[in-house]
Amino acid sequence: MRTKQGNKEEAILTAAVKVFAESGYHAAKIHSIADEAGIAAGSIYSYFENKQQIILALFDDVWKELYEQISPVEKDNTLTADAKFDMLIDIVIDVFTVDRNLALVVVNEESHLIRDYPEEFTPYFEKFMKSGEAIVKEGVIKRQFRSDIKIDLLRILILGQIRSLLLTWAIGDKKISIQAMKEDLKKFIKCGINRV
Repeated sequence: MRTKQGNKEEAILTAAVKVFAESGYHAAKIHSIADEAGIAAGSIYSYFENKQQIILALFDDVWKELYEQISPVEKDNTLTADAKFDMLIDIVIDVFTVDRNLALVVVNEESHLIRDYPEEFTPYFEKFMKSGEAIVKEGVIKRQFRSDIKIDLLRILILGQIRSLLLTWAIGDKKISIQAMKEDLKKFIKCGINRV
């Protein structure tokens, strides 16, 4: 079945998520993405020059969505830093757990993309991170979080924990629900950053 003209780009990106999750970015083939999208392989090149542009577009879409969700939270003066931090974790987990394949692609490919294509990787990733850092700094300034927090180290810790949680969920571990994992993650991290 062929895809209608108007939604080919979206169909390509959706198909790419599935193919990248199953094969990995490096082993994935353009024709496999086209087959999954229900379009001719040559049609992909009307939207993307190559496979690299496809995966970079995927990450741009995802991190743009995350940034657009966290930005108003960061600026909301009616929320405590603690509440903003909870919302930060909720936003990330909720966006990535819409689709197990998306979670797998993020876990398996993101660090390679940041390393291999630093100039081309989405600016929304860093914008999102800066919003997260601003929330933590606000908590420190308002004495809700510890003053000796090393934000760069906290950023690495949180990203690592989220990737681990997503992988556990995406590979199908049914012992713990994603909601329970998300709530425990917030508790564990906040035990380290909250003032006693």
